[in-house]
Amino acid sequence: MYFAAFAYVLLEILRRWGFPGKRLARAKCGTIRLKFLKLGVRIRASARAVRLSSDEGFPEAGLSQQVLARIQNLPQRC
Repeated sequence: MYFAAFAYVLLEILRRWGFPGKRLARAKCGTIRLKFLKLGVRIRASARAVRLSSDEGFPEAGLSQQVLARIQNLPQRC
């Protein structure tokens, strides 16, 4: 039950901060999971960065880059 609640809170945060003004801003959790989170990416980790690369045919590639940029620019809290 804790994991489900934690996952729901993370999706709400993603929806609130990652998708404002987008068509997924009012989407249900299942829609966000199917359209945005359920994708195949290659993860390359190094000492300095973690890089995600998706297939060129992925229809939401531009949106995912915008959302990632918005999340990275959020103010840091201590």
